[in-house]
Amino acid sequence: LDARLVQLGSHTSIEVHDDGSTLSFLVRQIVRADAELSLYDVTGRRALLLHRGMLERGEHTFTVGRSSLPAGMYFLVFTTDQLRRSVAVLLD
Repeated sequence: LDARLVQLGSHTSIEVHDDGSTLSFLVRQIVRADAELSLYDVTGRRALLLHRGMLERGEHTFTVGRSSLPAGMYFLVFTTDQLRRSVAVLLD
């Protein structure tokens, strides 16, 4: 199991988990916010929209099957009205 924690500013952190068959993103949101969480490929094409809308305080898990994503480099992009951050995600 591969896991890594990424701090995205003072209000949000994301843990990326890859067990080989599923890819999970655990978002810890400290404040309620209108947010979008998407996965983009290296060409800038959105490969997957994980969430769009209000994200309450607390922990939220978004999971996708690895079979729906070909191997390669992706960027997980988390956006709110006050924050836009990206995290590199390598799938092999």
